[in-house]
Amino acid sequence: MSERDFQGIELLPATLPVRQLFILLHGAGRTPPDMLPLAETLGAAFPQAAFLLPEGIAAFDGDDSGRQWFSLDGVNDDNRAARVAAAMPALHALIRQAQDRLKVMQPDTALVGFSQGAIMALEYGIAHDARRRPGPGVFRPLCDAARPGARIHDPARAARKRRPGHPGRACLCRL
Repeated sequence: MSERDFQGIELLPATLPVRQLFILLHGAGRTPPDMLPLAETLGAAFPQAAFLLPEGIAAFDGDDSGRQWFSLDGVNDDNRAARVAAAMPALHALIRQAQDRLKVMQPDTALVGFSQGAIMALEYGIAHDARRRPGPGVFRPLCDAARPGARIHDPARAARKRRPGHPGRACLCRL
């Protein structure tokens, strides 16, 4: 995926430089605008952050006009991991290009996902650095960068009980 291929929404802070990058991944059948309320809430806590809300890489298999990260047609526990793996290079390229373009380092990047987007975020986090697992301690430095008094919910609690390749509900991975 090249920068000119990017489809989605990009929100930049009112003043530069960008200090944090949040990449918000929607669920299957959804679109980037569905993630705008979360981006706005996080933007109030992280005023120097940029938010990237990309479209899933394929048209949704269902009746909606939404997008998806991998096909749900006939998906099961035996083939889900391969579908996620096939979608991962595009997500990796998107993250690297955004970090390079916005001059944001890896520790200042967070990948947030819901539903199918959570699967992608979790798998990216695991594949990217096998020593890191979703959990409360992983996210503390980024949360500490929020404005004083901000309350940030850590949705990784559900991810700690997640089986490999099993659908997640919500995930925040600090890269």
